[in-house]
Amino acid sequence: MAMFERMMISSSMANILSYTWLKRFDASEIHRLVQTLQEMIMIGWFNRKTIENVGNFPRATRLFLQITSQFINVFEQLGNFFFTCSRFPYKDSVTNEWFTLPDDEIDRKQPVKVINVDKDSKKSKCYLSQDGVDDFIDSLIDEDHEVFVHGTGHLYAQDIIEGGIDVKRGACRQDFSNGDGFYLGNDFKEACRWPASRGHLNTAVLVFRVEKTELRGPDKGLDLTSDKKRWLQLVKEFRSGRPAKKFVKSLKEYDFIEGPMASMSSKNPNVDYPRQKEGTYQLCVKTDCCAEMFDRSLHSVIFFKR
Repeated sequence: MAMFERMMISSSMANILSYTWLKRFDASEIHRLVQTLQEMIMIGWFNRKTIENVGNFPRATRLFLQITSQFINVFEQLGNFFFTCSRFPYKDSVTNEWFTLPDDEIDRKQPVKVINVDKDSKKSKCYLSQDGVDDFIDSLIDEDHEVFVHGTGHLYAQDIIEGGIDVKRGACRQDFSNGDGFYLGNDFKEACRWPASRGHLNTAVLVFRVEKTELRGPDKGLDLTSDKKRWLQLVKEFRSGRPAKKFVKSLKEYDFIEGPMASMSSKNPNVDYPRQKEGTYQLCVKTDCCAEMFDRSLHSVIFFKR
């Protein structure tokens, strides 16, 4: 990026900061400021995909990009922190009971139901009952429907609710994607745990009720549940951060990829020898068409306050 463009971004950041701060010291304003700055960094000044692929750069450049990555993480944490001021993004004063969001620009199959769960009521699991039905999530599953869940922070949950799923904002070096995927699972408890393990102070779980006939069909998805050899190939390619163009092109026909998670940790960091994590499942949305189908199928959102 040209130096002039960088200066313009810096100037814009400073203007937004001064305007917002002087206007009023309000949590919602600060939250929007943090979100704006984060978006500027993510799509403008610095690019996370570039940061992920630091191996090809000189040592000094790698160090700079790694520091930048931490800078981005700080803004992500600031976004989470300022959500503690307003507690919940919708109907902040209504807690531990379900309410319905007003219609928005996304044409959904049903109005989205939301519950704000405060710290004291989390243990009672009041969020599992909806419209007099206990364990409502299991009740959504039948011969015509599947249920998928996605755990994240408040900020990102609100972004998905209001703007829809954007597969191009996916993280790099994942099991079935490299900057171009949105992940869902079928384990609600894991979806509740996962965001906190990634540093989100206040977490949310989105519940999607999907019609099987819309999701599945001939050649719509790539199922790696029982194909360990191809699963290994995909994970190695995507986790490398430099998947071959021919390999990526061979997957263009699929709306989604599903299969076990890879067990990657400090004890098993080598992408050349990934192992399947027993008893796990994930579905990676790969196309805009599939993302829009999930947007229409959003059923409920649970916001937790730590």
